[in-house]
Amino acid sequence: TSSAKVTRVTTGYLNDTDPTFDPDGKYLFYASNREFVPVYGSFDNSWTYPNPTRLVAVPLRKDVQSPLYARNDHEAAEPAKKPDDSKDKPAAAPANVEFDLVDFEARSVVLPPPAGNYANLKALKGKLLFRRLPRAGSSDTKSPVLYFDFTERAEKPVLEDADVYEVTSDGKKMLTLLDNRWAILEIKTPQKFEKAIVTADM
Repeated sequence: TSSAKVTRVTTGYLNDTDPTFDPDGKYLFYASNREFVPVYGSFDNSWTYPNPTRLVAVPLRKDVQSPLYARNDHEAAEPAKKPDDSKDKPAAAPANVEFDLVDFEARSVVLPPPAGNYANLKALKGKLLFRRLPRAGSSDTKSPVLYFDFTERAEKPVLEDADVYEVTSDGKKMLTLLDNRWAILEIKTPQKFEKAIVTADM
């Protein structure tokens, strides 16, 4: 049996799911059912709230600024980084990530993507990758893969439809499933599901 201690970081008042830590150890992202957009039923004569989920970010410590911090759009761009010559060097041991649990949930920031239904949240460097499920009550059938870019403060499409995906450890590619076919795609905009993996001999 494991002796690991489990600590609740949200109150449980809202349904918070699909947590993912960003690779820099600054934020926890999760999906949260918190948007009340009513839809009136034609037969039961009452309201329901079928698309309530928002994407949320929480700075792990009080000294970490909001991922949507106010900034001057006229600031000079950061100088270009020099080419990385550390590819042949062994990877350094990951640093410990510290949490400030006091007022943790009070630091939460609701991200711009609209309320709906989300799955497969995965935090990448500077991005939050997710799958947007069809809105309940709509004629939508596709579940596109997108990411929110924190530098551009914009949502970017990756793939127009997917059943599920898994991201590689370096955060650059994803193994994607669609209609019982698998493909490995780069995480960039846009991608097409064209070259499926041949699985007949596996």
